[in-house]
Amino acid sequence: MENQNLSQDSRSEMGTLRSPGDSLSLGKLAFLGILSIALYKFLPLAMLTPVPLIFGILLYGRTKTAILVTICSAILWYLGTMGQEANAAQYAATTTIGYVLVYFNAILLSEVILRKVHPVKGLLTAGMIVVALSAGILGMYISTAESPIEKQIENSLIQTFEIAKKDNPGIKATLEAGGEKALVLKDVFSKPDEIAKGIVQWIPAGVFVGVYLGLYLCLMIVLRNGIVWKRDHPYPYKVKDLLKFQVPFQLVYFVILALVLLIGQDYLGGETAVLIGSNILYCLGVFYFFQGFGVMMDFLTWLNVQGFFRSILVVVTLWSAWRVVVLVGLFDMWVNFRKFFKKNKTEGDIQ
Repeated sequence: MENQNLSQDSRSEMGTLRSPGDSLSLGKLAFLGILSIALYKFLPLAMLTPVPLIFGILLYGRTKTAILVTICSAILWYLGTMGQEANAAQYAATTTIGYVLVYFNAILLSEVILRKVHPVKGLLTAGMIVVALSAGILGMYISTAESPIEKQIENSLIQTFEIAKKDNPGIKATLEAGGEKALVLKDVFSKPDEIAKGIVQWIPAGVFVGVYLGLYLCLMIVLRNGIVWKRDHPYPYKVKDLLKFQVPFQLVYFVILALVLLIGQDYLGGETAVLIGSNILYCLGVFYFFQGFGVMMDFLTWLNVQGFFRSILVVVTLWSAWRVVVLVGLFDMWVNFRKFFKKNKTEGDIQ
């Protein structure tokens, strides 16, 4: 009887957001499309672009969302051709292709829910597919490009630096005033080749970490808002299942290998050893970050930190101490921090 009451309560709670007669108008679907474009064009939040498209698939179906994405892609193409004196077609094509790839991410994550796959398994599978696809597209581009990608990045940096020195009032004033900041800026502007080389070296780790971190955040947001779509798709998992992310212990050996390459760089290849070791550490670090983040959230729950203060504390911690979160995830392989939360809570109940 209690379970039945709980079920009825949950249905009525969902009904406050979506009543049985709610037909989910096309206006709401259009709003999801506009929101996806806004997120896509605003770089700090671009990795969250799949979220409104996932809601579109779950609420309106695959076909209507595909039509929506086609319309949004046409809008992005049109916007890309405006205000671009040179390479307008190339810029518009790049922007549109990027949006279609974002839609592909949305498809993968929505299928995790539609097929009732465990969120951790779905995240890992979707990430591997997107990383492989990204590597294939990047490799095809490098092999067919007229000039090396490093040279292209260097030329782009030179153009960006020149525009910044002429049109950015802050940078222009700093350079004219002189001093330590001006010397630092001049040093940066004088080494576009070194910066381009560094960017190319970090592309593998950047793509890997960016893909998995974006998918993780999007899946978490969708699961946290399950009340919107669970009436139509009774997904058996919740956010807590995603937060219980557990890295296989065997990956520790790759961490050890990466550390050996970094520590013994003078004997194992110098700069190449550092590059390989660093990329391995960052790629694996994103998984330990997921595990450490789950531990941190359980710790805040154990402390009964809730509401706005909890959100602020999470943002500040991730912004200023994300390395600590990674280390917590790594050492959790041996320590299992969650057992202390349960143990202390039990002891407190006994007292």
